[in-house]
Amino acid sequence: NKLSKVYRITSKFKPNAWYPKASHPNKNIKQAISKLVKLHKNKKIGIITFKEFCEYYSTINGKKYPCLHFGNLRSSNKLANVDVLIIVGTYQVNLNDLDNLYSLYFNQYALPISEKQKEGGYKFYNKNLQILNHALSELEMQQAIHRCRPLQNNRIIYVFGLVPKQARQELTYKKINNVDVLIVQNWLESLLKKNKEIHYRLSLIH
Repeated sequence: NKLSKVYRITSKFKPNAWYPKASHPNKNIKQAISKLVKLHKNKKIGIITFKEFCEYYSTINGKKYPCLHFGNLRSSNKLANVDVLIIVGTYQVNLNDLDNLYSLYFNQYALPISEKQKEGGYKFYNKNLQILNHALSELEMQQAIHRCRPLQNNRIIYVFGLVPKQARQELTYKKINNVDVLIVQNWLESLLKKNKEIHYRLSLIH
């Protein structure tokens, strides 16, 4: 559904920021969430983040918004009716857990040696380990995006983290490094809409 929009929000100073668990809590992200909540004050809003930070990110100006956490997303309908979904962080499987799972699947241990990617996240040299990491990590982010049912409804999704390739193909995707850009854009669109309405009413008078 290309009418649903997903924005990957980074930082002017770190354009490839992907916000893994170790980078939270983040006061700049919370301030940005506060601006987004104000921007969509008449919409239903939901939050997805790490379990430890649900309370921190979902409580804005004294109001508590519904929150789900990574690792507990599948089949959940809690956020199915929200208009705006805010996802905070990039889910990553613990490296030790990943190595243990690899040993169960392939009956051997593989040192989880990897390299950081320019766009964030890691790529493992071991092909099978990379496939397993993708299945567990990137698909969890895909699950997060689909909690608000963006294929069936027109939704707005903000992601402070990595956006899976599949989601970028399914939905209208844009990467921005400043929430204020969205606020100004929304204001201009609102102003344009009002001007069109005024011109239309004036045309009826004449």
